[in-house]
Amino acid sequence: MNPRLIAPCGMNCALCSKYLAWLAHPGRPAVCEGCRAKDKRCSALKTACRRLRNHEVEFCFECADFPCDRLERLDRRSREQYGMSMINNLRRIRANGMAWFLEEQERRWRCTRCGGTVCVHTGRCSSCNTGHTRGR
Repeated sequence: MNPRLIAPCGMNCALCSKYLAWLAHPGRPAVCEGCRAKDKRCSALKTACRRLRNHEVEFCFECADFPCDRLERLDRRSREQYGMSMINNLRRIRANGMAWFLEEQERRWRCTRCGGTVCVHTGRCSSCNTGHTRGR
């Protein structure tokens, strides 16, 4: 797991179906290289958040308004559809540090069959396509 793949909103882009598809086909143009690639920051929040646009904060938890209404809506959708909370991710990073969080993510999203990465969107391993229960 790579700290550059943790978006300001708490999404772990290493688990995203678009990012995993790009990794599987390295010769193809990137669909998504993660929210921080090329200073994209956070595609879901950047246009709505002056602090992210102006690089005043690196993560949403550094903001006095954390969690803002927009992040709460994004988090609610993520929890309902994929069983992953961006707000909880950010709280764990703030409380325990990035290194701890990345280790925890590696354990949580590792395929029990082959050791590949389980996609948060599909619940399937990006290497062997084995299905997994989300939110382990």
